[in-house]
Amino acid sequence: MGINGPIALLGVFFVPGAVIALLLLFRHRNYCRRQETIRAAIEKGADPSFIATLDPPTDRRLPGLVWLLAGLAIIPGLWAVAGWKIALFGLVPAAIGLAYVIAWRLGKDTGDRDNVAA
Repeated sequence: MGINGPIALLGVFFVPGAVIALLLLFRHRNYCRRQETIRAAIEKGADPSFIATLDPPTDRRLPGLVWLLAGLAIIPGLWAVAGWKIALFGLVPAAIGLAYVIAWRLGKDTGDRDNVAA
C-alpha cells in the first residue's frame, strides 16, 4: 500500500472535516461576541429593542443569481459530455437559484410602514 494510502485517507476525511470544524468554530465565536455585546449594552441600560438592528437584512439576490447561473452553465456542459438526460441535473441548482430570487423578490420591503397614513 505504501505511503500514498494513508495520505489519501487523510486528504479525503481529515481536510473536509477540518474545514467544517473551522467554519463551525468561527460561527460560534461570532455568536459569542454578539451575545457579549448585547449583554454589555443591556447592563449599561440600553433599550433591548436595538437587538433587531444588529443583524443586517438577508439579501437572497446574490446567492440566487449564483445558483441560477451555475445551473444554467452546467446544463450545456453536461449535455456536450453526457447527453441531455444527464444535463437535466443542471436544473437542480437552477431551480434552487430561482427559488432564492423569488424569495428575494417576494420578501422585498417596499417602504417604511411606520409612516403610512391610515
